Amino acid sequence: MQGLRVIPLLTALALPATAPAADPPEKTCQRLKDAIERYTDKRRAGGSPQQMDSWKRARQDKKNEWDRLKCRRISARLE
Repeated sequence: MQGLRVIPLLTALALPATAPAADPPEKTCQRLKDAIERYTDKRRAGGSPQQMDSWKRARQDKKNEWDRLKCRRISARLE
């Protein structure tokens, strides 16, 4: 009987505890969203090929950061 009580305890200790994922910081996500929109607007307005490529890379960097932080979770709360 003693052994049967120990098994659930050991099983519970062996499993990793998973905490719910926290929402990303709103301020950071808002800053990234603004930057993405700014680079999009610049590209739509046009420019030299070098500028367009630079803005494209900068926008993609900001988009990658947005995805990495999982800002989509709170995008409805952003302006």
